[in-house]
Amino acid sequence: MEKTNIRVIFSIYGDKISLPDITDKLNLEPDEYYKKNDPIKNNPVIKKKEDCWSLDKGAQETLNLNEPLNELLELIRDKDSELIEIKRLYNANVKFDIVIIIEDEELPVVYLEQEIIQFAGKIGADIDFDMYIN
Repeated sequence: MEKTNIRVIFSIYGDKISLPDITDKLNLEPDEYYKKNDPIKNNPVIKKKEDCWSLDKGAQETLNLNEPLNELLELIRDKDSELIEIKRLYNANVKFDIVIIIEDEELPVVYLEQEIIQFAGKIGADIDFDMYIN
């Protein structure tokens, strides 16, 4: 039987970001990156609209979204000044994507801890929620 899982992705995206420079500034290897006009995986006719550098620890079986969010946040928590500089240099945007896949009516706890809200606010990050019910 499938269990409810949550996936958290942190992305830096924009029209002309330097993927190697971001990797160097953050001292982190991205889990995924792509350039503007790269083909979309499942539909090569459609092209990516911007450059993107992202961290993605994959889906985790949990009923508390703060667990995977804090795990990802541990990678960037002390890099707020670097992230703000990257945003300024490349006119980039940053975003947390939170994907919740509900299985067998197992509803997760959906709230954001104060520390997460403060960090997202400090770096000017958007937070996007996607929820799927199977």
